[in-house]
Amino acid sequence: MWMVILLLACGQDPEPVELPAPVQRAMTQDLGPELGEGRKAFRDHCQACHGMDALGDGPAAAALADTPGALAIRSRDPAKLERTIRRGIPGTAMQGFGGLEDAQIEAMAAWLAGLAPPPAAPAPE
Repeated sequence: MWMVILLLACGQDPEPVELPAPVQRAMTQDLGPELGEGRKAFRDHCQACHGMDALGDGPAAAALADTPGALAIRSRDPAKLERTIRRGIPGTAMQGFGGLEDAQIEAMAAWLAGLAPPPAAPAPE
């Protein structure tokens, strides 16, 4: 069934989305071998649901009961991202990818963590 959803969704052109500046940089810059491998692994295994830019707008997202998260604006914690990639999220369409090599998962988590905006500075007192 997933294959049918993916095949049907792949023909759709997504609407352009204005990406936050850190995401634009992460999508286009030369990242070096580890982060470049993370971006490649993400695009190979995750973009169908999460979208090319990790905004939760992949071509298969519309067919899911719960919309994939916009990873580009979520977590900066690589350990948490690694756990989610490895185990998935029970009760959602987010399956685990524990079959990937550890290096791929670690690189993907590092790349995704770099997409999230830095924490907001505390308000002046």
